[in-house]
Amino acid sequence: MTDIFQHFKDNFILNYTSDVPLYKQIENYIVAQIRLGTFKEGDKMISENEICQLFDISRTTVRQAMNGLFEKGVIVRIRGKGTFVAKEKIQFNINNLFHFTPSIMALGLEPSSIIVGCEVITPSEEIAEKLKLLDETQKVFKLTRVRKADDVPVSLDTVYMPYYLCQGIEKMNFEHRSLFNVQEKIYQLTPKYANANIEAILIDDRITADLLEYPQNSAGFHISLTYYLEDGSIMEYTDSITRADKCSFKLTINNGKKEDLSFSKSFNL
Repeated sequence: MTDIFQHFKDNFILNYTSDVPLYKQIENYIVAQIRLGTFKEGDKMISENEICQLFDISRTTVRQAMNGLFEKGVIVRIRGKGTFVAKEKIQFNINNLFHFTPSIMALGLEPSSIIVGCEVITPSEEIAEKLKLLDETQKVFKLTRVRKADDVPVSLDTVYMPYYLCQGIEKMNFEHRSLFNVQEKIYQLTPKYANANIEAILIDDRITADLLEYPQNSAGFHISLTYYLEDGSIMEYTDSITRADKCSFKLTINNGKKEDLSFSKSFNL
């Protein structure tokens, strides 16, 4: 385990005349040392007080640097123990479509789910509109799950599907079966494309926070995904509340072409 305090004492120099703010110099240096492998996952981070004493700078400056690292998922804070270098974020491309189980397995992680609800419902006006149902009496399959990667809660997902596409699906055990696999193998449903909307939020609902094992009013993402079949009809609408400390998103657009749009999601586990 690296002695980060000693490393800072022996190697780090603040440039007080630089245009780069002092807090940013500290933040950049720590990120660089992690990328170089000098600071490793699980190493105990130098404390704010130690940085203040070593370089005779204000607590406010140091706290700004450490908060920036925490928000980026570079460090984690463990109550009663201190601050540590976090696991490296795992990133993967989802090429416009995202299916949790095969994507997580491709990363060498173990996907799992806790089923919160699995039922056939009469949809609200909002959900009927999301699915573009022509008849307000049409039934909808609703599946609510806590999604986990290596037993770490990542998101709370609620899936809605027109029931005429998947009659009997509510009888499946989705703690042991992938919805994606059931859709494809049993119901021959494969989405052609999807639209996604991502909104930064505070997870202020106590039940949601508890299910995600995440402090209430912490940062998160509200993700809406609408999946379309070949004929343009809607196969699925998914509403997801995702932990911001476990996930980040990257959007790449090549040559301004819609068809070149790629969308990636990374996990910090």
